[in-house]
Amino acid sequence: MEKKHLHEISFLRAIACLSIVLLHSIVWGMEYVGFLLNLPDFSERFLDSVTIFLYYGTPTFIFITAFILGYSYKEKRSISKGFLSKRLKFILIPYIFMGFMYASPYALLSFEQFALKSFLNIFIGDFHAYFVLIIFQFLFIVCSFQKMVRSCIPKKSHFVFVFNKRCIFIPF
Repeated sequence: MEKKHLHEISFLRAIACLSIVLLHSIVWGMEYVGFLLNLPDFSERFLDSVTIFLYYGTPTFIFITAFILGYSYKEKRSISKGFLSKRLKFILIPYIFMGFMYASPYALLSFEQFALKSFLNIFIGDFHAYFVLIIFQFLFIVCSFQKMVRSCIPKKSHFVFVFNKRCIFIPF
């Protein structure tokens, strides 16, 4: 069965992308050009407020990933075997490469500084692509949870659902 294209998700992706571009433009402008303009305090506070509002772009991309994953696999009993390997190949390897690239200026200081910054970039997400680690954690959780749900007996799955639903609605 052919899945229909979700135009709403494309629209949401475009809005999130524009918000991130605008966010980085404002931050860059305030940091590198703002002192030339000698902006009044009100303008600086206003632009700071706008940047805080625009931070929703990154969580929006994480939401889109989760939504598309759920939408794509809602009818299937399991995630395909090449699911994680494909994402490792096309997302994680470039992420690691960019982690090294962002650490490369530290190589001018010392190898130890380069190694430390590379480690922080790749394993902690200490550069602009930190959200890739969040998405991978989510993908691993989804794969693990799907395996766990498939292995459960339906009565036990129902019990877990009822138990969790009751815990959520317990009045204090």
